[in-house]
Amino acid sequence: MKKCTFIILLLFVPVLNLLSQDLLIGRFDDYKNSITNINNNFIYVFKQNYYKKINLENFKFDSIPFYSKKDFKISEYSTLFVNSTLYFIHEQGGLVYENRNDSIIRIDNSYNHKLQNDSNIFSYNSKIHRYGGYGFWSARNFITYYNFSLNQWELEVPLNSMTPEGSFLGNDILIGNDLYIINSFMVNPDKNLEILVNKKLWNYNFKEKKWKMLGETDFTTGKYTRIPTIKADNKLFLINESNISIIDVLNNKIELYEKGLPSRNIFSQAFYNEKHFYFFHTDKDKLFLSQVEESELLGNFIGVKKLYTDKKKFKLYFFLILGLVFLILILVKISKYWLDRWGKIEVLENGIRYKRKFVQLDNPTIKILELLISSKKVNSSLILGLVEKEHFSKAHNERLKLQKINEINFKLKTLIEVDYDIIIASKSPFDKRNIEYAIKKSYHFFKK
Repeated sequence: MKKCTFIILLLFVPVLNLLSQDLLIGRFDDYKNSITNINNNFIYVFKQNYYKKINLENFKFDSIPFYSKKDFKISEYSTLFVNSTLYFIHEQGGLVYENRNDSIIRIDNSYNHKLQNDSNIFSYNSKIHRYGGYGFWSARNFITYYNFSLNQWELEVPLNSMTPEGSFLGNDILIGNDLYIINSFMVNPDKNLEILVNKKLWNYNFKEKKWKMLGETDFTTGKYTRIPTIKADNKLFLINESNISIIDVLNNKIELYEKGLPSRNIFSQAFYNEKHFYFFHTDKDKLFLSQVEESELLGNFIGVKKLYTDKKKFKLYFFLILGLVFLILILVKISKYWLDRWGKIEVLENGIRYKRKFVQLDNPTIKILELLISSKKVNSSLILGLVEKEHFSKAHNERLKLQKINEINFKLKTLIEVDYDIIIASKSPFDKRNIEYAIKKSYHFFKK
């Protein structure tokens, strides 16, 4: 749990008489640089030489002195309980102290490397972990854990090659074996002196030892500082200046509420324990711990929206849809191709085809059909020119022409299964002595 330094607000809201329960801690000025934490049914307020242990069942506290060396400055540390033992972890990295019988004892073999400012510190599997952090114009993108056997920090090594960009000052929530990092900041990879909002939401599974980028989010507090945050029932309550955002990563949503009257005065780390919310606030020069119900903490419901969008899935779906549309267009084109041919007579190089039936034809017959297809009406002389023989008389060639027309009609009628001629003859409107031939308009021929 991150330490939180109390900050004086410029505006105070008189809410004491409206809260469920209040406990006077002391003068506010005496606790400006204190840090807080919660363990089981107790909230702890740490000063340099003593701490207050507040019992949440009876809302009473004990002031307990503890011993520490002069070089130990409590305001530089975060506190974390691991198996009910209290540890102090330096904000900048490296140093670890343990509370032993109310004596603060250094246990690490490390040093203050100053590379993990504003990192996420949490407990998992009875070990101290920390992710990210800023130092020397760069940010860390890995998880370290404290090895109590070696009394030094070690690297959590993921099994996949995908890793997040280095980040810091983010919000974390641990649900089972899954760590989620959101609302963080990062260093511009092209300009080391520029800090950017990190819009990506990352998940690390400790069991599988794999990072996963869940998506990108438009949600950000926009504040380059810690804001009051409450972890409750696998959700994050972020107390913003104007509203309260409840982040539900498991269901990919953010619920927005107006601030309830008590929550308008929260200015430090807040806690959740057994259906109650706890936070510190001031009234004049006094510091109080307040206990409220969720209904008091939250004001009117504003709305709900998605926490993140998986742009990789969006791109995948886009290309899948694009491919599907392309496939449909191809199928439509193929279908049109065959529908255009189904029910029509196709003239090939060696015959004609209708549906699945084929009739072989000689070359003069093919040429006659091609001539008839290409023109509305064909003069008898043109067809005669395709079948006549030089050594035959005119009358004989005329009989050859009629024989060829009758032959074509017979084959067409057999192919199409009709009892009337497909090629019909008529007198020319310009010269009654001339005969013209045409294919019935109800039949569609095409040349492949």
